[in-house]
Amino acid sequence: MDALRDRATFVKESLHKSQTITDSMVSILGSFDHRLSALETAMRPTQQLRVVLFNFSLARAFAFG
Repeated sequence: MDALRDRATFVKESLHKSQTITDSMVSILGSFDHRLSALETAMRPTQQLRVVLFNFSLARAFAFG
């Protein structure tokens, strides 16, 4: 009976540790997602400007050979 109780205690502790790790990973990934979204938002004007300049370069190349 003690072996069964010890095993149950071990499983319970393992599940608690697993849940703690899971909660930590969810927090880390949530923070990463938030920072990545902020970076994408900050980069959007730069990307749009790059597209405009690229299109201008193409138009100029076609116009002037």
